[in-house]
Amino acid sequence: MQRLSDLETEIRFGERSLRGLIAFDGAEKTKAWIVVAAVVGVVLIGLGFAVFVAPKGMGADAAMVKSAPQANVPVSVALSADGRRLALEIDWNDELHQAPGTDRFTARVMAGTQEIEQKQWTESRPDVDAFELAFDEAEATLLLAAAQTGDAVVAITQQSDADGDALHETNHATVLRIPAPKSNAAGVDSPLPAKLNVVLVGTYRVAASTDAPTTDCSQRNIGVGADLSGCDLHGANLTGANLAGANLTGANLKDADLKGADLTRANLTNANLKDTILTYADLTGAILTGANLVEAIQDGPDYVPNIPDPDLLG
Repeated sequence: MQRLSDLETEIRFGERSLRGLIAFDGAEKTKAWIVVAAVVGVVLIGLGFAVFVAPKGMGADAAMVKSAPQANVPVSVALSADGRRLALEIDWNDELHQAPGTDRFTARVMAGTQEIEQKQWTESRPDVDAFELAFDEAEATLLLAAAQTGDAVVAITQQSDADGDALHETNHATVLRIPAPKSNAAGVDSPLPAKLNVVLVGTYRVAASTDAPTTDCSQRNIGVGADLSGCDLHGANLTGANLAGANLTGANLKDADLKGADLTRANLTNANLKDTILTYADLTGAILTGANLVEAIQDGPDYVPNIPDPDLLG
């Protein structure tokens, strides 16, 4: 039987390439294509988060933002132009997920100081967790307005309590600032392709917020004695986090939920804790020089967080 011309298949991913010189006929040709398709499918599934695209129906003016790919919990977010749909793809941390202990997974959407949505799970989650949130007109208006000022935030946290003491010793947080969709960008033309207004978060946060510049700490472990100086943890749900002795100098904890957190001996010099939930948080021995605790939230009128100087609450 006459052989067909040789087929050279080349697949490149990063700096690695796979070259195969495949010679086949009839039935062998079909088998070869099945093998190639299977290999490509496996690789794309493994990439998961890396091939995230905005869902259909989002519109050409949708805005999309991705975390640094090296984040402990990589996240991609797409916001429709009308602000009514928010698509999320979260690649939960496998190592933390599989470790012994009780896990908590949280997705929180903030528009300035207003919580638009919070989803929280304690059961096992898919490795790559893709879902959508739908907002009503009022919520969408708040979100779009906040996006224009850099105050629209998606905060994803994954926490683990390994010893059952109700404190989370290991915490991962990825905080993304949602850019305004192109049609809502206050008339400013985007230099990016019209298809999607894309922002990739690297070392420093990129949105034009009125808050002081802070550092993306999505690759750091948030726990006892951690160096979290300058970290952007705006809106992060860190309920019950064990942050004893952590260095949070200059960190942005605005609107974060630190209910029941252990902040004993933590250094919060010049930290922004405005509107932060501190109910039952323990700040014994914490350094609060220059910290902004104005309007820190209490659950009841008679409750005063355990802080060295309650007058700092303003």
